[in-house]
Amino acid sequence: SILSQRSVADEEEFCSVALTLNVSELPDMIRSLWELGDVMTVAVVIDKIHKKEYRAFERHPFVLARLGSDIPSKFTVGECLSNVRFAYCYSPFFAIHDKFSGETGSFFSEVYEAMTERMKTLTEFCMVCGAKLYCGGLLPSICDGELCQYQYQELGVNGGLSTPRVSPSVLALLITAFNAAVTSARRADILTPAPSARNKEGLKEEAKKMYEMMDRKWTFMETGGHDVHSMLSCAMPCSKEILKSAGNYKEFKTTWPNLAEFVEWLTISNQSYLEEVPSNLKVDYLQAEKQYLFVADSPAKQAEFDALKAANGGKTRYLFHGSRNENWHSIIRSGLKNMSGTKYQLVGAAYGAGIYLSPQMSTSYHYSSRFDERNIADKCLNNKCCMASVSEGGFTLLAVVEVVDNPDAYQHNKDHIVVVKEEKWCSLRMLVA
Repeated sequence: SILSQRSVADEEEFCSVALTLNVSELPDMIRSLWELGDVMTVAVVIDKIHKKEYRAFERHPFVLARLGSDIPSKFTVGECLSNVRFAYCYSPFFAIHDKFSGETGSFFSEVYEAMTERMKTLTEFCMVCGAKLYCGGLLPSICDGELCQYQYQELGVNGGLSTPRVSPSVLALLITAFNAAVTSARRADILTPAPSARNKEGLKEEAKKMYEMMDRKWTFMETGGHDVHSMLSCAMPCSKEILKSAGNYKEFKTTWPNLAEFVEWLTISNQSYLEEVPSNLKVDYLQAEKQYLFVADSPAKQAEFDALKAANGGKTRYLFHGSRNENWHSIIRSGLKNMSGTKYQLVGAAYGAGIYLSPQMSTSYHYSSRFDERNIADKCLNNKCCMASVSEGGFTLLAVVEVVDNPDAYQHNKDHIVVVKEEKWCSLRMLVA
């Protein structure tokens, strides 16, 4: 609906217009991860609209969002939808009286349609500034702009973070994957997204103190790029310690503010949903110590996959994907991409361009490389806690991928090698270590 109402600012000569979307049919998983609770509607409220000359807009309108019928507040989906205003509320349109001459309310109709479209691709845009992200995933995120990171972390935009939105096991995995990417000779190409320390000197000092506490030699050489970040992994505190409680994380953030900023960037920039599978629900066939539920597709991509699956009578198959350890930082955040013929391709494409998968775990394993003790925090290594298998010689990551079993999906489908032509035919389901 599009309804006019009393001004939120309670100014007599102004009113506001509430643009309300029905979100009752969103899947339960999306509602939970987007923290919508049990509300049926989300509204963006454009306030301070002149009652008599609503096309004139003497000043920029004030834009708010609300869940259901509650008073306006800051929440992730509301902030993402409110960002649609940048294309309208800060454009020359507001200086033009008669852009939609004779079409009452057409401006608000246009904004409403833009909001409806944005809802389909919500996670493809920065929740603070509305800029297009490198790649959309399942969870809303922010861009790598320093101002957006500052607003999110320091000013409480969207509530900020009282604790990172991951479990200790997942945080340890994110740190490990990041370290493999940032220490790779190919980091300029594969470290996507990349962190930007607002206080690089402060981060360097905290890392140096960590090294001293571990009685490790600090040898730092400034060569540009993300040098200090490449030295963080081994010095990081144990994920279980800092995420034991909100109080523990608050203490960590107070003592080590720049390290905490890095931890929060790792979690905020990760748009996939990762959660370790409990022991009683693990897939025995995989014979893996660590198994994670892994959902990386945006709602729009998931809907496309579901449509292809339904058109194929629901017939799918589960295959494995292996990759070098340095690539997982990007895969976890961006999902599987067809890198054939690009600078990211490291091995040949003997069976044509596409995403290489296999029904055989051993085949995918040969496309992988192992994480070892250089990629994980010393404390976790010594305590054998977050990634216990590292102390036994390292571990390899493999993805379990659901693929629509249709000939149109395949570039190649024999000799234990399956090459999927396009990303739309497959969807990530699990990550196993």
